[in-house]
Amino acid sequence: MACFGAQDVKPVREEVCLKAAFAKSYTETSLVKDLPRLASRVSINSSSLSLPAACLMTESTEATPDDNSEPNSKRSTVGKVIVALTHILLGEEAAKDTTAVDHYDSQISSGIDPQPACLDLLETLGGEDSIVVRSLKLVNQGVVLYSLGCLRSLVPTGTELLTKDVRGPNGWLIEIDIFESFRIKHVRKEQSLDLWGDATNHFEYRLSDVTSFTLNHVACTSWRSLSFEFEISATIDRDLQDVHATWLRVNEVTLAETMEDARRQELYNALGNGGRIIS
Repeated sequence: MACFGAQDVKPVREEVCLKAAFAKSYTETSLVKDLPRLASRVSINSSSLSLPAACLMTESTEATPDDNSEPNSKRSTVGKVIVALTHILLGEEAAKDTTAVDHYDSQISSGIDPQPACLDLLETLGGEDSIVVRSLKLVNQGVVLYSLGCLRSLVPTGTELLTKDVRGPNGWLIEIDIFESFRIKHVRKEQSLDLWGDATNHFEYRLSDVTSFTLNHVACTSWRSLSFEFEISATIDRDLQDVHATWLRVNEVTLAETMEDARRQELYNALGNGGRIIS
């Protein structure tokens, strides 16, 4: 749940930037805790591979390289994400070495806690020295919390916004597109916390965070998500080492038809009605 409370002072608009978040070691973030639970929400697309988000997949949906030859149906969602990123970022031959992923899956199958197993996996892949590990550094809840904090700082004095996440497969999706650019996009939905069951002033919003990288001299982008949709984008150098630019945008706001006019205007003033660029 996120609480945007009334404020006594005029909000100060700070620059939205994921440079500090990306500069942290993955061990300083919640990546090792979050990756096992968020991997099923990750989809990856490139010219050579398509990996649908497991939380949206049907039994007939396959997630393989373009030759559809890899038997990965029993592989964990973390393993599938790692193999897919390795295939795209390091090449097909590198992706054939699944020793680290197989060891992770074996640990999970034996009942090992996913968090230490994930840490072991990321360290085996090379830690901060691995471009695959660095490509996952913003797959963590901290990016969402940071984005909510940025939005909260823009709430006008006296405006109260009490929200909670929208549960379900599409309540939080993470989309990675790797073509001429690298994009990781979080799409997350939030809705008002209707006290005592009164939905008169119910509202929802979706946010979409975008982060851009430069990969092999190609400008790349990475995104992420919410229903007051915001985009937060950061441009990173060719080796995925540093963020050069970030943006945040509210894409969509949904208000209940029964909402009081004063409250409706208050929320539109704070959030816009979709498409508002924050930074």
